[in-house]
Amino acid sequence: KAEDGEGGRVAAGGEGEGPRARILVVEDDPGVRRFCARVLGTAGYEVVEAEDGASALAILETKGNIDLLFTDILMPGGMDGWELAQRAQGMVPGLKVLFASANPEMALESEIEGSRAPRNVDLVRKPYGKDEIIRRVSHALEAPGDEP
Repeated sequence: KAEDGEGGRVAAGGEGEGPRARILVVEDDPGVRRFCARVLGTAGYEVVEAEDGASALAILETKGNIDLLFTDILMPGGMDGWELAQRAQGMVPGLKVLFASANPEMALESEIEGSRAPRNVDLVRKPYGKDEIIRRVSHALEAPGDEP
């Protein structure tokens, strides 16, 4: 991994043909964030990391060419994953989103300052293994675009 110059970290993907999908992983737990970046990078994706919603939005402002936002829902800092996704999709039209949570029931009820879960949410439960992450990310990238 190397710094991408904008406060995020980039994990280079493995060998492959053609352009790689670029994934922004937003997770406040550094161990989980590094695990996701390593697994997805090894699977051939280009990964940019952010520790919270504000950092993710700063990365999107300077590097809007993100294909998938893979974000935790319950994060410190006053912005949950629902609000982040809504704001990110406003900045990057067509951005796909995959949510993660260790407590999906609580996350689905989360409404920090009026943010709320989108319809037809794509959510993966933590803890997850490497095969599940790769499968769910691949599925999310192939899904037709949708409004939050």
